[in-house]
Amino acid sequence: MRVTIHRDGGMLGRRVGGRVDTTSLPPGRRDPLESALSDPGRLRRAAGVTPPAGAADVPTYEVTIPSGHFVISALCGDADLVAALEAAVRETGTR
Repeated sequence: MRVTIHRDGGMLGRRVGGRVDTTSLPPGRRDPLESALSDPGRLRRAAGVTPPAGAADVPTYEVTIPSGHFVISALCGDADLVAALEAAVRETGTR
């Protein structure tokens, strides 16, 4: 699966990320990421959660996968998904 992912916000407020081809990852890193990103309904639900007012430092993840484009707040309530998104950012070689 080819994924483009960027993280914005956080304490430094800078944009990091890039492209990841999950087929090039070892199974231990590939499987959780593909599992988290393979359910468009889960991604749509997470993208539908708006961070509370005043949450400017909360990271958001912009994700583009074959099935769609999503912007997901770290406060979406799906900790496993947020962990997978953060792992994907790390796979791009940026932090």
